[in-house]
Amino acid sequence: MNDRAPEPVVWRRLFGGASHWLWLAVLVVIADQVTKSWINATLRLYERVPVLDFLDIVHLRNEGAAFSILADAAGWQRWFFIVLAVAVSVAIVVWLRRLPRRGQTRLAVGLVLVLGGAVGNVVDRVVHGAVIDFVYFYWGTWYFPAFNVADTAITIGAGLLILDTLLAGRAEKRAAAQQAPDATGHGAHGIEQGAGKAAGKDAGKDAGKAAGKAADQGAGKSTGDGSADAGDTGRRNGN
Repeated sequence: MNDRAPEPVVWRRLFGGASHWLWLAVLVVIADQVTKSWINATLRLYERVPVLDFLDIVHLRNEGAAFSILADAAGWQRWFFIVLAVAVSVAIVVWLRRLPRRGQTRLAVGLVLVLGGAVGNVVDRVVHGAVIDFVYFYWGTWYFPAFNVADTAITIGAGLLILDTLLAGRAEKRAAAQQAPDATGHGAHGIEQGAGKAAGKDAGKDAGKAAGKAADQGAGKSTGDGSADAGDTGRRNGN
């Protein structure tokens, strides 16, 4: 019977893993909704207020996704984007809780920024049926689609996620490159040791053979000398 207590699952705790960064997502939602409420209360729909030569504050409604994708659909896109955003938000929260509490700051911040932006735009879709956009950049005849605080947070978060992926890939390649010379060095060292052992073994065999041959020669010489001495003794006795 195993009496060992089961290890706690960190991501199931309320603030497990990197979920302590969720305050940043809450801050994004608050900033997004405050600015949109101000726009909704101050400007009429489609009203435009010049701020700089390349920046206007406007009041637009986007029923689609980024760059007005599916904005002209029959209305089903509203609920589709709500369900999609909720699913993505749940997945991000689970991901955050499974991350280590420290050491993954860039990834965690990127996730919570995407989360805050997704929730901010979902609130718009539920309350207004469309997302309120108000920041409008342009230059001459060129213009960038209007956006809001939530869109900005999603863009920055996505950029951090891409950057984290690229840097993690480089770190893995660097670690693999550092391990390769070590493995080569160990292999060469092993070959040298094996060669040394083989050479030592061969030298030992050669030395043993030489010693045996010398012993055989010495024994033969001793036997020959003994026989010669015995012959001389016999000749003397015969005389």
